Amino acid sequence: MKTAQIVALLTLLTLMSACNTDKKKSAHNGGLKEVFKPEIIGQANEVLIVIGEAAKRDTCGGYLRYMLSDTFVGLPTDEPVFDIHTVPAGYFDQQMRRHRNLIIVNVADTVSTDTIRYFRDVWARPQAVINMSARDQASLPAIMKRHHNKIISFFHRAERERLMSYYKRINSAAHTKEIMDRYGVKLLIPNQFERCKPRNKNAMSWYMCDTKEFQDGLFVYTTPYTGEQSMSKESLIALRDSMLRANVAGPDDAPMCTETRMGLDEIDYKFGRGLHNGLDVAEVRGLWRLDGYAMGGPFVMRAIHDTIGNRIIITDGYVYYPAREHKRNHIRQLEAIMHSLSLFPQENTDDK
Repeated sequence: MKTAQIVALLTLLTLMSACNTDKKKSAHNGGLKEVFKPEIIGQANEVLIVIGEAAKRDTCGGYLRYMLSDTFVGLPTDEPVFDIHTVPAGYFDQQMRRHRNLIIVNVADTVSTDTIRYFRDVWARPQAVINMSARDQASLPAIMKRHHNKIISFFHRAERERLMSYYKRINSAAHTKEIMDRYGVKLLIPNQFERCKPRNKNAMSWYMCDTKEFQDGLFVYTTPYTGEQSMSKESLIALRDSMLRANVAGPDDAPMCTETRMGLDEIDYKFGRGLHNGLDVAEVRGLWRLDGYAMGGPFVMRAIHDTIGNRIIITDGYVYYPAREHKRNHIRQLEAIMHSLSLFPQENTDDK
């Protein structure tokens, strides 16, 4: 067996041992004792891949790069879903083990069954770790193809949960109370966001983080649920466009609108049943612009069907960042705010 494979296998055994030890220690004294683990390192939306040179150059490494560097949907310029870095197993040291998102690839002839396993908080907190094991390199692409969506969702959710945990600490109590009083829902809005005034204050709520470099904005509004058609792509885009044109304006009073000049096919739409505490969710991603003015950027809209209130609750986030191409992280930060929404008195906001 090659040295790199031996090291990779030992890494896998260490990982499993760490998980088991952590569970045993946590169970001490009725589960009251918590094992100390350091904080994670690494930049947001960054994945560190621990992989041998042969596997890196082969189909395995190619598929990992293809999967993790796929284009993030709904941005004006191409940006990857995740930023990736690779390191040989022999260089995977104590410091690197603290990385926020890890994929450990283990290829060894002693592996009896090809597997992929998911772990949290192995060497640091809050950490997400995936371990792939296979007898030979040819088996790995098939494993990754079967788990493609789950791998992306695992890291995406880990990043979102980190942001939501942070937002709980810097949440604006005033904004939360205002949203609760007006819509009967709870939403974590960071205190960096200031309350803005739409033209019709009764039509929507508007919060914005405005700096010299960028502007992140969030709209909250509701509309009656009139059947499945009201959650369709066409209906939601028409609603969004009419709400923004009537209530949000930029320089020279130019109204904000949804970019639809290239057709609705350019706008991404997803619908899922029971995705938010058992409620149906529709998600729309695309571009916004100021009508007749050279300003625009990406947006993400999330619509939840409130069955008790017979309404659709909409959170709608947008980014204006003209000086840089990198807008992905800003959209993900807005997504974390939107996913924190809970219909009172429900407190569990984790999507399935």
